[in-house]
Amino acid sequence: MKELDNEDQKRQNISKDIFNLIKLIKQGNMLPAICFSFNRRRCEELAQLFKDYSLITENEKEIINKVWTKGIKTLSIEDQDMKSIS
Repeated sequence: MKELDNEDQKRQNISKDIFNLIKLIKQGNMLPAICFSFNRRRCEELAQLFKDYSLITENEKEIINKVWTKGIKTLSIEDQDMKSIS
């Protein structure tokens, strides 16, 4: 059982290291960047770790929303109402 606890601790430490690395990349204005995870479960864990961490500024969010809204308006009314779109 201690071996599992130790393994979980290692995973948490690595997750913190990756989180800190991404923060440094952002602070150093080195975005965009690509981070690979070759394990699906690990990829999902890391996605959860970053789910509340934004890599874009408020201004960039506004620009993205404008582009998204403009793009949606080019679709037919039926397509605009699709659940996968809204």
